[in-house]
Amino acid sequence: MSKKKLPPGRHTLRSIASELGVSTTTVSRVINGKSQQYGIAELTRQRVLEHTRNINFFPDPVARGLRLNKMHTIGLVLPDLRKSYFSQIAQSLSDATRKRSYMLHICVANNDAQIEMDALHQLIARNIDGLVICPTGQDTEYLEVLRKQHFPVIQVARYLSELSLPYVASDNRAGSYLATCHLLKEGHKKIACLNGAPGMSVSQDRLDGYLQAIREYLHRISNKLITGDCYTKENGYRSIRQLLASGVSFTAVLAMSNQIAMGALQALNEAGKHIPEDVSLVCFDDFDGVEFFETPLTVVTQAVDKIGQVAADKLFQMIDAPEKQVEQKRLIPVRLIKRNSVKPPRKA
Repeated sequence: MSKKKLPPGRHTLRSIASELGVSTTTVSRVINGKSQQYGIAELTRQRVLEHTRNINFFPDPVARGLRLNKMHTIGLVLPDLRKSYFSQIAQSLSDATRKRSYMLHICVANNDAQIEMDALHQLIARNIDGLVICPTGQDTEYLEVLRKQHFPVIQVARYLSELSLPYVASDNRAGSYLATCHLLKEGHKKIACLNGAPGMSVSQDRLDGYLQAIREYLHRISNKLITGDCYTKENGYRSIRQLLASGVSFTAVLAMSNQIAMGALQALNEAGKHIPEDVSLVCFDDFDGVEFFETPLTVVTQAVDKIGQVAADKLFQMIDAPEKQVEQKRLIPVRLIKRNSVKPPRKA
């Protein structure tokens, strides 16, 4: 007769040991990264780690804190470090934690939900004092377990809206609203929206800002002008090529990231379209050297350093005074920097 499985968050070292047929000590040593030190077989280590992943088991941080000394370490899980946006967040958090004499342990998920899960298990096993995460996947269960255990967690840049964990992010909706209104005020009525990955909070917020402005000014939405599926140059290039090939008319483009904008620029250039004479262009995220382009781009710029600082402040509030409630949502204002990539559309 099979043993009844415990619901997520109710597992213990003893119940896991019983399910796997090993000792509680063995499970504890594997979870705490001491397999090699105590000569635990690799097959046993893998069985224990795979099982804890499958059941979303995290050692109870409160109980561990009673047994172990605090490590003065903060965990940071980011989807990617190749993009300057995320490396800026990491730098800002590193500066903030160092001022408090904490170490920052950075894990990169490579936009892979399973790698993210593995990183979380490893960080919690190392008795970190708090966690900052920019979620990669849409699965909330593993973070919900930590929330129920009252473990300090802050979401940064992206957030899972259905999860009652505090988050710090740019006001993405306001940013795309500002950018779209700027184009509309210049006389553009056919504005292509090149969005990022569907399902992400940042993508939905930016799309909502665009739609809000279009509804207010034009009172109608053209879904044919909304395209895109990821935050890459390839997406920008492919989206513009598809719009041009389909014969959909547009006089302006709102690219939801600078990488998307770079791909869009390449496709427009290949099609003989000039910025801003033929097509106006606005994008999210300023970047080094953009002001020296042949046509400097108008951008929505984010206060990335501020995001990291506020996230660190909120996390330390949770660590220092766990009995107090922290602000659930903090949106950091963005700015529209107007350069030379926007002008009124040509008259038909």
